[in-house]
Amino acid sequence: VASAAAAAAASRLVTVLLLLLLASSSAAAASDIINKGDCICTEGYIMDQYCIQTGRLLDNWEVNTLEQPGEHSLHCLLDVLWCVDSGFTVLGDPDESSTGGLYTVAAKLDGDGTDLVWNFAVDRGKPGPCTECTGLLGDMTKGFRAAVVGIVDSVGDITSSDPLVAAPSITVTAVLEDGSCSSYTCPDTGGIVQGDAAITSAPSSEPSSKPSAQPTTNQPTGSLSPSVSHAPSPAPTPVSQEMLDLMAAESKWGQPASYEFVFQRSCFCQPSYVQPMYVVVENGIKTNVTFIEEALAGSETEDIADGILTIEDQFRLIEQSLVGPYKADYISVLYDEELGYPLFVSIDHSKLVADEEVQIFNTLQL
Repeated sequence: VASAAAAAAASRLVTVLLLLLLASSSAAAASDIINKGDCICTEGYIMDQYCIQTGRLLDNWEVNTLEQPGEHSLHCLLDVLWCVDSGFTVLGDPDESSTGGLYTVAAKLDGDGTDLVWNFAVDRGKPGPCTECTGLLGDMTKGFRAAVVGIVDSVGDITSSDPLVAAPSITVTAVLEDGSCSSYTCPDTGGIVQGDAAITSAPSSEPSSKPSAQPTTNQPTGSLSPSVSHAPSPAPTPVSQEMLDLMAAESKWGQPASYEFVFQRSCFCQPSYVQPMYVVVENGIKTNVTFIEEALAGSETEDIADGILTIEDQFRLIEQSLVGPYKADYISVLYDEELGYPLFVSIDHSKLVADEEVQIFNTLQL
């Protein structure tokens, strides 16, 4: 009898423990649900939507975007217009058990939020490799990470195989240093937010006032946290031979600390603008620009100097003329075989517009 009573007691104990385990699991699952209006803090690599859509990093085409986002340069993130204009995202760190080792899109940022992150990043990037970077608060060249706080506009569709459609969209309210989510409290909620895409203890009372950068349709009212969702990387878009040539040339060039070269352009413009100029560049900045011809030595060069492109500027011009919204109707480039800098550049942005063609000639002074 005593043995039967003990067995029954043990059975009841096991039942209670199982119920407690199930309750705990249900609570954990509930904490992974996000809803429109929630305040979340998500941290990770900042990635533009363009590089996610192509499946490859624009500045390093051999790298799968969602496999190695740490190789993404600040130049690509902050300088290339169609990357910036596509809108930024925060990538959730990979979970081998649910994502197969791939990073996920934890959140898409609204337009103003992209601007906030852009301004946050430029002060932490190294000038030179990144044209827009100021270097005021750092010297990063690649793999930029940040913590982003925002209000959920739309929860995304986790059934989609497109990582951008699956991700929630947020209106950004703050940008913080990476690692700040573990101690950040959302305003008016009292909730501590943690993790890749952690959820506050209560929804925000502040309504969303801005649409997402890339709104989705047919969304459910609630969704699993993007930190546990999985979407395969999109198939890469084929890259042109011209873009491959540009990447190879930039790799050879390697951004020297200082250099001097003769710059000359051919265009439908004032005679002084087509004269050869001697240009000195230090740390990516033009420090001296003078006319080669002695007869013009006393002429005003300030206005002309503003329009002269460093070698790095010319790489950006070539890049923008090859892909994106500023793609030119015609472009031809000849690179130096050893050093990679462009010896000759010819661009016609629109064959329908007369006299807007430009040619550039460069001679490096060794």
